[in-house]
Amino acid sequence: MALSKFDDQGFVAPMFALSTDEAEHYRLRLKRASAEQPEISQRVLKMKSHLVFGCLDELVRLPAILDVVESLLGPDILVWTSSLFAKMAASPDYVSWHQDIAYWGLDPPEIVTAWVALTGGCPELC
Repeated sequence: MALSKFDDQGFVAPMFALSTDEAEHYRLRLKRASAEQPEISQRVLKMKSHLVFGCLDELVRLPAILDVVESLLGPDILVWTSSLFAKMAASPDYVSWHQDIAYWGLDPPEIVTAWVALTGGCPELC
């Protein structure tokens, strides 16, 4: 199912990898870690943050996420990078559709980006 939708539309959404309690658990751990080392947090959250924050390292290894990625790419997978950003409720900020592969320089460009929400989203948009 996920592979055919990905092939047809270029994305699969929504996928539910975390319960509300699990998402809150990771959000609070990340918030606590960021508060303890704010200067590191500001520099690292934009690139390869799973290498610094244990809670994000756990998150990128969750079977519920990896199983979907594996169904799209096969079993030989690698977390290339990770980044974290906060978009506050009712914020006018917008993240447009884009393709990071254009400047990553991976060959072959067989990648999947998994966006994981740690707070409530807008299910009507999915």
